[in-house]
Amino acid sequence: MKRLLLALLTATLCIALFIGGWFLFWKIMPLALHLVLKAIGWLLRHQTVLLILIIVVVTVFILIQSMDPQTTANIDNNTVNPQDAIKKAGEAGEREIAYQLSWLTMQEYKVINNVKLVQDEGLIQQFDHIVIGPNGIFNIETKNYAGTITIDQHGNWIREKNGYVEALTNPSSQVYRHRFILESFLDSKYPIRDLIAIANDKTIIKGQENNPIPVVRSDLLIHYILQNNESSLTQEDIENIYQNIISRSQQ
Repeated sequence: MKRLLLALLTATLCIALFIGGWFLFWKIMPLALHLVLKAIGWLLRHQTVLLILIIVVVTVFILIQSMDPQTTANIDNNTVNPQDAIKKAGEAGEREIAYQLSWLTMQEYKVINNVKLVQDEGLIQQFDHIVIGPNGIFNIETKNYAGTITIDQHGNWIREKNGYVEALTNPSSQVYRHRFILESFLDSKYPIRDLIAIANDKTIIKGQENNPIPVVRSDLLIHYILQNNESSLTQEDIENIYQNIISRSQQ
């Protein structure tokens, strides 16, 4: 009996709300329509105000459309996990350098991208890029940094971007670890040339001479590799080195 009464009460309340809402809607709609028409009429009578309003709307629209895509991306990045943003930037940088290096395969070079190598003791390192060619083995670490990077006389990396100044970790120690892995299983007669590649070709780099390892932007990378002609590896040497590295790679 109680459940029946509760159901009847609920149904009555719903019907009352529906009727009341319907009545309110038809009472308010004419008033709202009247106010809208009145506002339009007022604007038509005061054309100067209407013109100013149109100019403001168009100006705001143009400003939004002309926003720098990088600024928009920065706004969006505020809602992204910083670690995820760093990872995505790193992956984008590696793709850019891989694209640049792909042109070397037309010049008797072999290119290996994004590979994990393990030495006999079980130590593992992730390599961004390894290039093998007539002039040696290039051990390349990629960084996708933007802004202005200054390397001081002590080898410290300092970046200035959007008015902010911060210290960056010098990638040289990472490159050395990669070299140690390569030296552990490659014949010492094969020269290894270490290199740090900056994927963003708009980045300004100052004080490269203070870094123990050469720092090169992506737009100069191929030129840097080709102009190093201090040694000469045969095609057989290149193939043997390539197969040796591949045999030690891990997924």
